[in-house]
Amino acid sequence: MSKHHQPFKILTQPTLVNKEDVFPNKGVLVKEATDKFYKVNQMGLPKVYVFFGLLGIFCGIWLLNSNDIDIYYGSFSVLMILVGSFLFLYRLTVKSKHKELVLDRLNGTVSYPDFFYSKPLQGKFS
Repeated sequence: MSKHHQPFKILTQPTLVNKEDVFPNKGVLVKEATDKFYKVNQMGLPKVYVFFGLLGIFCGIWLLNSNDIDIYYGSFSVLMILVGSFLFLYRLTVKSKHKELVLDRLNGTVSYPDFFYSKPLQGKFS
């Protein structure tokens, strides 16, 4: 048996789970969990964009400083700098309000997180 084995019981109350055991060092993932709303924070992925953006910028600059550069290395390094700059600037301008999954039981709607700069999607459920 594993450490986190759940017994087969029908309970009226949910069992308490320590978030640090399940998601160590991840911060608050579930913002609100009531009988009316369920909100999950989805800001974990844009934080990675800073790392990959800076990595792309530095690798592109490093490739441009090569002595025997040709058109392929030049265009690839410029492309790396542009993509890295986009990812870095996106992380600085992203809105955290649009990066959450919301299940609204009162109105019967689901709000999905947006993709880059598009509007968040909403759907209905019953």
